[in-house]
Parts: sequence; C-alpha cells; structure tokens
Amino acid sequence: MAYCTQAQIEARIPELANAYTESPEKFGDIVAAAIVWAQTQVNFHLSMVYSVPFESVPDAIAEIAADLAASFVLDSSFSGGGEAQASAMSSNLRQRGQVCLDLLRERKVTIPSSQVVDAIKGMSVGYCSGTPNKNQIENLRW
Repeated sequence: MAYCTQAQIEARIPELANAYTESPEKFGDIVAAAIVWAQTQVNFHLSMVYSVPFESVPDAIAEIAADLAASFVLDSSFSGGGEAQASAMSSNLRQRGQVCLDLLRERKVTIPSSQVVDAIKGMSVGYCSGTPNKNQIENLRW
C-alpha cells in the first residue's frame, strides 16, 4: 500500500500538476517514482522504531510521505533549470518531512499522533506560498 496519493502530492504543488496537462502520463510516471522514493525514505528512517512497511498508513506517515514525494516531483520537474523558488520549496518540503521523521525516530512523538500531523500542518513550506510561481511553471517545457 502506498503511503501517499497523487492527490496529496498535487495538493502541495497544484500549479505544477496543471503544467502537465499536455502530458499527464509523464506527470503520473514522475509521481509514481516519487511515491516509491518517499516510502523508501520513511521505511529506512523508521525501521529501527516501527515495523515497516506500514500495513495501515497512519495520517502522520501519509503527510510526511506526501511532503517528501512532492519535493521529489519538484526536483524532477525543475532539474537543471535553476529555478530558485521551486528549489527552495522542494528543500522546505523535504526538510519538513525529515524533521517529522526525526521526531518519530527519536521517539519524541509516536504514531498515531495528532501532534505529528499538527506539526506538519503548522510548518510553513515558505518561500513561495505553497506553490511555485505560475509564470515559472508555464515556461517549463515538458
């Protein structure tokens, strides 16, 4: 079972999802790879504390995986372009996910925990108000 969905990733970067309207298969492929990568990261970081993979995905894990996967999608979509806003957002999403994984790994919070979900929702991804600048996205060539 995947730890997050394409819809959760698109909610974090809706303008990017819209940029792939002419090539939704390519976006789907990138998202699928991102979900696998995010799940691998979660399993790696939490394997000493929890039995992974999770059979039933706690909300906190879904939120963390969606942040990590969204950062992967941004990196894949903007690789080589040097777009500062997308890179900053990717970094912030990855950092937010990593902080939460660290809290879980260090047993400062446990699953299920509304503390983790609240922490994730309370952390700003900053820099570009949740999505890259629409003009930057529209100028991408897929």
